[in-house]
Amino acid sequence: MDEHNITRLRMNADMADSSNLVKTLIIRAEDARILGDMQAMKRYYRQLADMNRCVGTRGIPAASRPCPTPPGPSAPNSSATTAPLLNSPS
Repeated sequence: MDEHNITRLRMNADMADSSNLVKTLIIRAEDARILGDMQAMKRYYRQLADMNRCVGTRGIPAASRPCPTPPGPSAPNSSATTAPLLNSPS
């Protein structure tokens, strides 16, 4: 029974990690689109497409799985920190 609970908790944690990564990639891609950084936008959407392809390969051993690794914490895009807010009074 303990083994079942450990597996269930591990699967829930993996799903939460994947969900957070998807949200992060979508937000970064849309921020890049709004800022006009098409190269970054394409890169983030490519990573999202790679993750989507990976969903069907969960049963394949990790060594042969082409799943992308989550991007590590990074500093915000310098243009994103200086961009004006959309709803700010001008």
